[in-house]
Amino acid sequence: MSTAEDPHENTPSVAMKIVTAVFGGFITLSSILVTIALYGLSVLLLMGAIQLLWNLVAGNGKPVDGAVACLMLLLCGFFVYLVRKSADHYVRYLRGSNQAPEDETDPEMPDADAAEFDLGEELEMYGFTIFSAPLEELTEEVKKSHDHQSIVELSLNLENYPVSSAALVALGDPEVVEVPLPDDTLKNTLDSDELPDQWNLFAARVLMLRDPSVTLETAIREYPWVDNPQWTQLILDHRDHLLKKSSFAEELPKLVDLCKGSTDPNESVSILSAILNAEEVETLREELRMSELEGIFEVWPEKSAEEKAELRQSSLISTQKDHLHSSVERFSLDHPRSLLITGPSGVGKKTIALSVLCQLEDQGWTVLESSAQDLIAGMMFIGQMEERWVKILPELQKPKTILYIPDFSEMEHAGKHMQNPIGLLDRLNNEVRRQRITVLGVLSENDMEGMLRSNSALRKYYDVESISSPAASAAEEILLHEAQRLEGESGISTPAAVAKLMVELSGQFLSFQAPLGGAFDLLKSLVQRKSTNKAANEKIMLTPEDVFEEITRLSGLPTVLVDPNESLDPNEVQTFFRNHLIGQEEAIQCMVDRITLLKAGLTDTDRPLGVFFFAGPTGTGKTESAKVLARYLFGSKDRLLRVDMSELQSYEDLSKLFGSGTGLQNHHQRSLLDSIRNQPFSVVLLDEFEKAHPNVWDLFLQAFDDARMTDAAGHVVSLKHVVFILTSNVGAREASQGSFGFKSSGGADNPYEIALRETFRPEFLNRIDQIVTFRPFSRTEQRALLELELERVLSRRGLKDRPWAVEWEDSAIDLLLTQGLTADLGARPLRRAVEQHALTPIAREMLAHDDPQADQFLFVRGEGGKIVVDFVDPDATEQAVAEQQLVPIPELGDSSDSSPRLLIPYIAMRGSGRLEEVDALAEQVDKLESLVESAEWSEARAKAMESMGVAGFWDDPQRLPVLARAELRDRIDHGTETARSLLDRLSGDAETSRDSYPPALIQRLAQQIYLLDHAVEVLDEDL
Repeated sequence: MSTAEDPHENTPSVAMKIVTAVFGGFITLSSILVTIALYGLSVLLLMGAIQLLWNLVAGNGKPVDGAVACLMLLLCGFFVYLVRKSADHYVRYLRGSNQAPEDETDPEMPDADAAEFDLGEELEMYGFTIFSAPLEELTEEVKKSHDHQSIVELSLNLENYPVSSAALVALGDPEVVEVPLPDDTLKNTLDSDELPDQWNLFAARVLMLRDPSVTLETAIREYPWVDNPQWTQLILDHRDHLLKKSSFAEELPKLVDLCKGSTDPNESVSILSAILNAEEVETLREELRMSELEGIFEVWPEKSAEEKAELRQSSLISTQKDHLHSSVERFSLDHPRSLLITGPSGVGKKTIALSVLCQLEDQGWTVLESSAQDLIAGMMFIGQMEERWVKILPELQKPKTILYIPDFSEMEHAGKHMQNPIGLLDRLNNEVRRQRITVLGVLSENDMEGMLRSNSALRKYYDVESISSPAASAAEEILLHEAQRLEGESGISTPAAVAKLMVELSGQFLSFQAPLGGAFDLLKSLVQRKSTNKAANEKIMLTPEDVFEEITRLSGLPTVLVDPNESLDPNEVQTFFRNHLIGQEEAIQCMVDRITLLKAGLTDTDRPLGVFFFAGPTGTGKTESAKVLARYLFGSKDRLLRVDMSELQSYEDLSKLFGSGTGLQNHHQRSLLDSIRNQPFSVVLLDEFEKAHPNVWDLFLQAFDDARMTDAAGHVVSLKHVVFILTSNVGAREASQGSFGFKSSGGADNPYEIALRETFRPEFLNRIDQIVTFRPFSRTEQRALLELELERVLSRRGLKDRPWAVEWEDSAIDLLLTQGLTADLGARPLRRAVEQHALTPIAREMLAHDDPQADQFLFVRGEGGKIVVDFVDPDATEQAVAEQQLVPIPELGDSSDSSPRLLIPYIAMRGSGRLEEVDALAEQVDKLESLVESAEWSEARAKAMESMGVAGFWDDPQRLPVLARAELRDRIDHGTETARSLLDRLSGDAETSRDSYPPALIQRLAQQIYLLDHAVEVLDEDL
């Protein structure tokens, strides 16, 4: 505390005031005289300039006079400027002598500049001076008033420092700290720039005391206390009050983030030691260290005793508890060895590992959980991984610290790249070998085998605890224990019978993992799905139907194959395939038989669901059959995985099957085994199998026999739920050079089986369940294929959005069959033929007309080797026909042989579209329909088909008449159908009946009916 100098000692004397007044009068008089002189001179210059300008304009002067005039104008302006400045000076002087200052303070408030006010003693606070008198007065005012707005306004009067500082100190009086500030004026002003440091400090003191939002972290972050003793002392003095607003535990995460945001976090902690005590600094250092490990490790949190006890005993049976105790004992040694827990997928390896870690945590161990991805996350440049390893190694080397890696197999390739073959596993093994760190890893038996092949020293560095699959009864016990735990969380109970069913069905349908693991996944999936739509207090009990439905959802298998209570009708399965496949009865029967075996549970569970070799010429439906099988078995044709075997010609091509094995494979191109691992229920189509390199054939021996393959990384993939379909057209040339047809696959001289035996070794063919021969399509089947393709094409948006009706003449059908079916490509060009030859003329005719009105339609016919599309408007022909001079239909007389059939040739040549002609055609079509729908006709058709399946038929010279009759009968069937369709289209309904029809169309229809009649006559004769 110090005493201020008396401000009255500096008051000027009377003599000084007299001298000042005399001098001021002299200055005033001089200014007046100078101003008058300058004004006079300016007037003279202005008049001279005007005279010179007048002479210049009138032509009486010289050019130099203009320049002189301009100079005089400039001088005049300069003198005027001097006059104005002198006048301003005079006015300011007079105001300063006779008026009070404009910023005179309110007489009610203390003014430090007023000579009559006593500021009192000088007080020092944080190195700055304040005065006692205004402080005492303002403090009393603060205590009396509940509204401190006026005091806040005084504190903002920065030109009057004694009052401003006293107001700020008064606002921070201990008796008013609980009263909130009226607004954020102080806080907002403090955030502005260019304020005196003493004002900032006193304002910050008020905010620390009275603003709830200002905490210890806020003060540390926002105030300039570093290397500033005054600010540091300010925060220390109010530290306890700040911690009352927000405890140190609440401020700790913010302080950690604050340190992490600096260039050197550890240096920031050292700086904070000026404010924090030693215990807080140590806590901050520890939290900062742990936060730096986030993203790399998951540090196990502290658990309650109940949680640890539950985890220790979670779903463990006696055999698993033995593994638990032996594992814990290993880590209890003076020099604990690292441990790898292995076993089949789904036997509870991770459950045992978690129980081990929980007991170790009880014993004071620190558990750091991580994965290969976490350890190398963000490592983009050379040297970054090495820097991270050096950073985390001290944490791993601390006593009683264990690194838990749930998927240890991922470590094998982690961190390796082209510039550095030393990966993360190599660095880890080096520390484990020296027993500097302790590791607990979990991996499957297959992954362990693969890692041992590339690094046999693993068994030296790690102890191995192998977990075997529990028996069915033990698996049920574990599953029930888990079900009881889930019931407490979800309210969904699982009866013992349902748990037993889960174990059984998971072993049958989810056998790509151990029954226990499959049952666990099944239970959790069911509980999660049931919980979605469950009411808050609703109790649900799982039923066998729920289990069947869930397996169907997970696998895609139809419920009829999963639920033993549902019966499977092979005829219904056969109907499904016949509705989706044309012809190929042998292939259909093969797939129906396999599905029947699956339903009966008589397939070999150690082999794939099926291995079939589809042999036959190109374009006969081999790929389509595989798609239909995938759709029936697994619910979608997307479950078909197709491999073009012709691409597998070199060692590098094998990555398409097995992956690269380097950990650097292209993730955009998934290998076959990756796809099967992702979706075990699949149909694999090995297309054109014979075109692969012969060494590739042998790679599938193990797949077809043991239902397992090993990828390039050494991981075994289960193939127990895969159907393999191999396709080949070997023997197609021999079959085409032979007889008209060929025998079924059961025949000893089947050219396809002969070719397969000549191409593949017996040990390979012996692993094939069935060789299925695909024969070329008959005309009936060809027409059915074309109809399916036309139906697909006509359902496109352009036709679907326009109500066009399209009628097809047999000539158009025959032309498309000729263009779309070839001996070497089969039905493969059919789609292209329809799009090229039919869609284009249809599109032209559609664009040439608006949307169809009434009974208008498009008539498609073949003519001159191309498709012709006619726009038909039945109503437009009535007037034209009426105006013609129609030739009467010839009378048939009363002969008993007379019938409308005799009129058909006449109508075909000279038909004019009259109603009588259409009636005659309709009557003849009725007779044809009666014929093709008769029992005799159906019996003859069935007899012909039966004879084709007799052994030796295709080598019998008498087969030709049978085949000719069958083809002719097929033409009559379809010709009658198209004739009826066209007649119905022309006739319309009762509301649109008409008396005349398009003559050209009627003539073509009559020609078709005439040919059908003639075909029936030929069919009745002996060929």
